[in-house]
Amino acid sequence: MQEPLWSQLRIAFPQDALEWRIVELSADLAQARVRPQLIAAAVKARLDTVLGLEGWSHHFAPLEGQAVICEIKIRDITKAAVASFKHSWQDAVSTAYDAFVYAAEAFGIEPYLDINTPYWVDYDPENKTILFEPEIILPPSQEPSKLAPIKLEKPEGQQAIDRLVDRLRQEGLGLEAAKLLVSYGGYGENPEAARELYSKLRALLVQGAQA
Repeated sequence: MQEPLWSQLRIAFPQDALEWRIVELSADLAQARVRPQLIAAAVKARLDTVLGLEGWSHHFAPLEGQAVICEIKIRDITKAAVASFKHSWQDAVSTAYDAFVYAAEAFGIEPYLDINTPYWVDYDPENKTILFEPEIILPPSQEPSKLAPIKLEKPEGQQAIDRLVDRLRQEGLGLEAAKLLVSYGGYGENPEAARELYSKLRALLVQGAQA
């Protein structure tokens, strides 16, 4: 790939493209070690903006032992990463997005923070969430992204899939729904795949109601 394209892919992301993921809890559950990580939607938007829809591709596959592998191909280069489920198949989508972000990191598409630095914050074990995010002071040289603004709000079609998955979980069909989501790489790689996924989820809900 031409060097200017690599440079564009690695332009600093805006702060709202960053999230903190819990990777470890202290023995007393009072603190959590968190990892700075780019939001998957922001990474996809960057790839689409710089390379175009035909300039890159990605593929998900479930692995034994509650894990998902993601391969990202940019031109003639492919890199892969694996992420493990934190609890159960209901975490499949989140795990797939982690694997996608990790694979992008292998291309140097990373947040402006050091992803290997340990950040510890207070943790609420009852609600399973951190109480605050680490305080980060940006260096003076930090420049905002010069690319098109990133739209992180989910499209209506994805929101419809989320609502359907919530209903399936309420009906005790969360495992089956999660397997479908993993097989389609989340919401499907294109509108046609998304519609097909929605139809299969809908059929699963109908079958569950008839059982």
